[in-house]
Amino acid sequence: MKIAYLVTDPNISLTRANGPTAHINGTVGGMRSHGVEVRVFMAHDYVVRSSVVGSQAPVSAGIAPRNRGKLRIMLSDLKRFWRNLKLTDRLAADLREFDPDVVYERSWLFSFGGLRFARQFGCKHFIETPCCEAEITSESYGLSSIAVANRLEAIKFSRSDCVVTQSVASVELARRKFGLSAKIVAKPLGYDTKASDGFDSMIPSEVSVFCKKYKTVVCFVGTFGRYQGPELLMEIIEKMSLVESEIGFLLCGAGGIQEECVALSKSQKLDHVYFTGMVPSDSLSAYMKLTSVGIVPDCDEYMSPIKTLHYGAAGLSIVVPNYVGFDGVVEERETGSRFQPKNVESAVEVLLSLHRDKKRRDDLGRNFRNHVTKNYSWNGVVLEVVSVARKMSKAD
Repeated sequence: MKIAYLVTDPNISLTRANGPTAHINGTVGGMRSHGVEVRVFMAHDYVVRSSVVGSQAPVSAGIAPRNRGKLRIMLSDLKRFWRNLKLTDRLAADLREFDPDVVYERSWLFSFGGLRFARQFGCKHFIETPCCEAEITSESYGLSSIAVANRLEAIKFSRSDCVVTQSVASVELARRKFGLSAKIVAKPLGYDTKASDGFDSMIPSEVSVFCKKYKTVVCFVGTFGRYQGPELLMEIIEKMSLVESEIGFLLCGAGGIQEECVALSKSQKLDHVYFTGMVPSDSLSAYMKLTSVGIVPDCDEYMSPIKTLHYGAAGLSIVVPNYVGFDGVVEERETGSRFQPKNVESAVEVLLSLHRDKKRRDDLGRNFRNHVTKNYSWNGVVLEVVSVARKMSKAD
C-alpha cells in the first residue's frame, strides 16, 4: 500500500524544528514501521521563489487582521478559498506519478486540493484535523465568518473517506461539530521514545546552578503562544513567590509573548524563574531532567499537547488542567495531577502538594514515563489509521 502524506499549508517545512515537523515525521515513521510506502508532499516545496539570490517569495498563512474591514476580510477569504481549490500543477503531477492508494492530508483551512485530487484519480482521501484549533473556533485568524469556515470544513470532512483526529476525546467533537457520519478514527500524538535517552547532555552551567537552588523545579516547554496560557503560568509563578520559596520554574522556549513574560518577571522581581530561550531539540531532554514536575498551564479542552509526552518520557510528574483531552493520558493519582482549568489557586495547590510529598511526586513521574513509553510510540498511535486504510484499499 502507498500513502501520500500531503501538507497543503505552504508555511510548514520539514527543515524547521517545530511542532508540525515532529507530528509529520512521527506519523510517517509510524506508518513506515508497518510496512507502508509513504512519500511526503509539502506545498512549501512547490512555492515559486524569487530569482534574487538570498531571497524568496513570501509564503502567506492567509491570516488577516480583524481591523481591515468586513468586506476586505470577506474578499480575502474568497481569494484563499479559490486559490486552494486545487493543487499546483507540479504538485499534482508528482502525486499522479507516485500513484498512491491513499492521500493522507493534514487539514488546512479553505484547502480542497487534496480531496479533489483523490476524487479525480480514484484513491482514498484521509484528512487529519485537531478539531479544536483556533482556525475554526476563533476570530483571531481574521475570518469574515466562523460559521462559514466551519461549514466549508464540514463539507470537506464529510466528503473524505476517513477523518483522523489528534485525540480520542476529539472523535465525538468532530462528529458533533461537523455533523459527520463518515468513518472517524483517533490518532493521538505520539513520541519517539527511542530517542529520549540519546540527547546531548551539555547545557549551560547557569541552568544547572539555578535548578540546584530549589527542592522542586517546575518545567514548562513551549512557544509562549497565547492559546497555551503563559499568562496563567505567570500568575501561578507570581502566586508561588508569595507562598513557597523552595519551588523554582524553568521555562524553555521562545516566541509568542515570551518578551512580555520576561518583562513581567523582571518588573515583579521574580528571582525563582529562569527563561532559557530557544533550546536545541537534542538537548531538551537534558534540561527537563534537571526538573521534577512538568506543567501544561492551559490548552483547548480537547487538546493533549505533545509536550505532555515529552514530560512523561523524561520521567516528570505531570500537572495539567482537568480537560477531557487528557482522559486516558493523564489520570489523577495514577499518572499525574490535574487542576481546575484557568484557576491559579487550584494549580498552586497541586504544585504545593507535589512539593511536599516527594515520594508521591517521584512515583507519579515513574508511572507516567511507563505509560508514555508503553502506549504512545508513533508505531502504536498510527496502527488504527493504517488498518483502516488497508481495509478500504482492499475493498476496491
